[in-house]
Amino acid sequence: MTRSNEHRRKQPHERLADSFELLKNVLVDGIYRSDQIPRRDFERLMRSGYLREILRGWYHVTNPAAPDDTTIWQGHYWPFISQYLGQRFEDRYCLGAESSLLVQSGHAEIPHQIVVLVEKNAGATVGLPNGRSILPYKDVNGLPERVDSLNGVKVMSIEEALSRAPHGFFKTQPLAAASVLATVGDSSGILRLLLDRGRTVYAGRLIGAFRHIGDIQAANRIASAMKSAGYEVTETNPFERPMPAIGGQRLKSPYVARLRLMWGLMRAAVIHAMPPEPGMPQDAAAYLKRVDELARTDAYHSLSIEGYRVDDALIERVRSNSFDPDKVERDRQQRDALAARGYYDTSLEVRSSIESILGGADAATLVREAHHGWFEALFRVCVQAGILKASDLAGYRHHQVYIAGSNHVPVPTDAVVDSMECLFDLLAEEESAAVRAILGHFVFGFVHPYGDGNGRLARFLMNTMLASGGYPWTIIHVDIRDRYLEALERASVNGDIDMFTTLVADQMRRTLELD
Repeated sequence: MTRSNEHRRKQPHERLADSFELLKNVLVDGIYRSDQIPRRDFERLMRSGYLREILRGWYHVTNPAAPDDTTIWQGHYWPFISQYLGQRFEDRYCLGAESSLLVQSGHAEIPHQIVVLVEKNAGATVGLPNGRSILPYKDVNGLPERVDSLNGVKVMSIEEALSRAPHGFFKTQPLAAASVLATVGDSSGILRLLLDRGRTVYAGRLIGAFRHIGDIQAANRIASAMKSAGYEVTETNPFERPMPAIGGQRLKSPYVARLRLMWGLMRAAVIHAMPPEPGMPQDAAAYLKRVDELARTDAYHSLSIEGYRVDDALIERVRSNSFDPDKVERDRQQRDALAARGYYDTSLEVRSSIESILGGADAATLVREAHHGWFEALFRVCVQAGILKASDLAGYRHHQVYIAGSNHVPVPTDAVVDSMECLFDLLAEEESAAVRAILGHFVFGFVHPYGDGNGRLARFLMNTMLASGGYPWTIIHVDIRDRYLEALERASVNGDIDMFTTLVADQMRRTLELD
């Protein structure tokens, strides 16, 4: 081998870069199908940990530095489902009634199993990573004439899916069922399917379901039309647990319906577990003085929960304004310092909001108007340091986000604005400050409206709402971080708010002991 040839030999990182270049040209939304690039390049990427197998012949891009991070698979789940089903069934498929209703309802969790209605050759269950699966089956009713497309996947229309929904769906997925029912603008579409197919059992079930959520008009209309057509229908209520009555109002999206239903289902448990509301403090100055005294400790714990390395010296340096990202290059490179400064700036904004509330301002209206300013305060120092673009301060996120280690998937980007408007409406309608604080924090995190900072802002919102009822500022201590995240996960995925409410009440007592 000549010196010239030896000089031209590519280094391992150069060969890996070449393999990435080939992969980039065939990837579709992070999904790779086998035999699209040369075998040596494929094996190089697999060895390096940049591809992970979904099932034989299908792979998704992943991060070798975080081999156990399930959020990457969550982000690739629906693109894979769309491509796999389209390739295998040539678009002659749609999700079954229950799976379609879960998707149509804004169900936040990646389904454990999706049922796929196909024309022929259903085959066996297909296993996927993290215990997920696909079950193809051939329905005697065949593929529906009308299908919708959500997440790039063919699903039954809401009307079609409700006209086929079995009794068990209302039992196992009551929140999804009620969310979909609340978004039905007119029952004509459902009624047409029930009448054409003579589905008396399904009609009786839907009459009872609509009546249960308070939509008496839809219930009576279906009952009357079925009777006029000569069908005998026995009304049954398929819900096994009480659901909040939404009435005849038509909610703009299933995400709004879901938030309203969760709020209605959870509020009684919050009121039961939280201490009685103290009422607005007589001495506002003393209340604010206590907030100031807790500021350093609160910053330490709140930032540490998010994974930042913060100590008292750093917080004091930020507080004394000796931190200057324009002049101290070292601080420009310290993410922790930037986070601490942003937290301090935001705490001043929140303190001002609480002062207004103690002076008689309406808490829900104030937070509706102030929350974007809180976000700007949290991250403007990062813009000044050149770490973030100025446009990153524009407002709500413009991309889908996933939460590390969580099965909960925040609402899609196009549902964020409606969801946040719903949150502020719920805060305005709620009489209990404890409910405003606990469920305000929970729903803010559930929606995850910003690309970053959601946990910190949720805790600021919680304490602002606690102040509106005279409750003390409450610190969520970093040593219970795992239980705190578990409690939020349980509320998001299982609809159980008890653990989170009890945790906040315990932390409130713990914070009072700091006196």
